[in-house]
Amino acid sequence: MRKLFTLFFILSFLVSLAPMPAQALSLVPGDLIKAADSSTVYYYGYDGQRHAFPHSSIYFSWYDNFDRVKTVSKADLASINLGKNIMIRPGTYLVKLVSDPKVYAVEPEGVLRYIESVSQAATLYGGAWQSRVIDLADAFYGDYTSGGSFDSNRHPTGTVFRYDGEGDYYVLTNGYSRKFLSRVSWDSYHFSTRFILNVPYQNFRYKVGDDIQQYKVALSDTAQTLMGDERSDLITYSKAGSTTGSGTGLNGYYYSGESFETLKYQTVDSQVNFNWGTGAPNSGLDQDRFSVRWAGKVEIESAKNVTFYIYSDDGVRLSIDDKLVINDWKKHPLKWNEGTVSLTAGFHTIDLEYFENTGQAEVHLYWDSKTTLVPSNRLYVK
Repeated sequence: MRKLFTLFFILSFLVSLAPMPAQALSLVPGDLIKAADSSTVYYYGYDGQRHAFPHSSIYFSWYDNFDRVKTVSKADLASINLGKNIMIRPGTYLVKLVSDPKVYAVEPEGVLRYIESVSQAATLYGGAWQSRVIDLADAFYGDYTSGGSFDSNRHPTGTVFRYDGEGDYYVLTNGYSRKFLSRVSWDSYHFSTRFILNVPYQNFRYKVGDDIQQYKVALSDTAQTLMGDERSDLITYSKAGSTTGSGTGLNGYYYSGESFETLKYQTVDSQVNFNWGTGAPNSGLDQDRFSVRWAGKVEIESAKNVTFYIYSDDGVRLSIDDKLVINDWKKHPLKWNEGTVSLTAGFHTIDLEYFENTGQAEVHLYWDSKTTLVPSNRLYVK
């Protein structure tokens, strides 16, 4: 079957991407482009760069055919900077690395979450779950991020599904089911019917999110480069007016020096989600050699093991209830750290410390997965 699929892909390129007159360079983000003398297709991203599909299966996780591909001149194509590779669309294929027996689900921004057992795979994807599995070459593994094991009680963010016995389509975003109000809105995101799951309502009763009415660009951004509010439509979405938690953030204490030498100012930060680049957090601080301490309480809805993830450049320390959970207090390039702690329902003290040496300055605090920022409504000032 896989050989037939590969043959279909090759024939499709030969037929659908035969040389055509090159178009004048007039592109908008979301366009698919190729040079007249090449079969390689690129996605023109919202970052102004072109992004390659490294394998046919990755292309077909986003698109059903080549009808949208535009042909441009070789010179025009070369004038567009080459960005990162396209990754498998979240919620579509399951993947297996050639050198790794685990099967992974794919979440936004290439986070791989391994499925722990055959029974878990069958619960999430049905008895024919193996038909979704494709091989991912080890050479492409660097495009992705490992996110630990998968929660058997939910599907990956980005999954499109129907509840058994219903005709409505939903997309899962950060644990919320969001209904497409019309077929027009569905078509605008180029989702493929091949990947629609039929989900038993009695097993998966997802929180009801806002209906998809206006166009949400993050749902169709093939390169997954959007940030800010657009990114939140997929990664950190939370229904407006949610009654879960009433926090507003953590106290943030900003110091000059890498070891909290001189307090410069204090504020309340709604989340720990900062990318200062090579700049400074505030005009009162230098761009290098500063430190920050965030302190307050974090609310846990129900007793469970909670995994915290920090993505930072440079050093970080995280303590929950005065217990050190993450400790990487040294200079390092942008990297992930994680730690797990067993917490009861209710409020727990949280202290996060960060320092910046020189160059890039960035720090983000997640929980449960590397795609879920700790939300402000679960964070409280002391």
